[in-house]
Amino acid sequence: MAAIHRSQDKAMAAALARIPTGIEGLDCKIAGLTRGGSVLLIGDGGSGKTLFALQFAKSACSLGLRTVFITINRRARELRQAAEASGWNPAPFEEQRLLSIIEHSQIEASRIELAGMKCVAPHKGNFTELMRYTTPGTEVVVVDRLDEYAAGLSPAEFRDGCEFFVRRLHERGITALMLMDKTAPSGWKKLAMESMAGVIQFFKWDNPRTGRMERALDIVKMAGAQAPIGALAYELEAGSFAVRMDMDRPHTHTSI
Repeated sequence: MAAIHRSQDKAMAAALARIPTGIEGLDCKIAGLTRGGSVLLIGDGGSGKTLFALQFAKSACSLGLRTVFITINRRARELRQAAEASGWNPAPFEEQRLLSIIEHSQIEASRIELAGMKCVAPHKGNFTELMRYTTPGTEVVVVDRLDEYAAGLSPAEFRDGCEFFVRRLHERGITALMLMDKTAPSGWKKLAMESMAGVIQFFKWDNPRTGRMERALDIVKMAGAQAPIGALAYELEAGSFAVRMDMDRPHTHTSI
């Protein structure tokens, strides 16, 4: 019976042109992420990027879509703990092979140790290698974080690698969510934004009514979504990411 339901969910997902993010207040605005497109998520440390990505991964897996979550420097157990703190358990999805959490740094460390090169730092920045994590059947991929993976590349190398990765994902019909810290080089952010079908930026704004700095996200661009969308307020509640439609509408933000 469970297999039948998964088959039905997958057929339904295949019929959708977009994959819901799993964040209700956002999906009612953009209807999810375009299938086969790549979206860039930019924000400060602690702004909720990983929580957003985990909710998207849960949404994709719930539709029966095979999802690969590539973490560059975090440990898989940290992501599982973060998911559990927000109210869901990744284990059943992993058991059904709907979710794979890839620890890039640990895989690279093992490779280096096996090769007897303990003094060599884990390799990063090779987007061809990053593509190899998307095994046959992969339908959704999350990269946390793109700027950490590309550390040490020149702007030209980053541009070429990013464009290659996005193009190959699109050719294979894989929907991607890529995270980038706001502290990444501005040139990288601009190049990445130009390569992606969508860009969401997190920021803080000074709410004159409450006198507090509050969280908000700006949909800089989103393929297929109605424009303009503008900024939306959000909160990090009980370990989860929630767009609040009842909060004041942000009207200013700092540039990236």
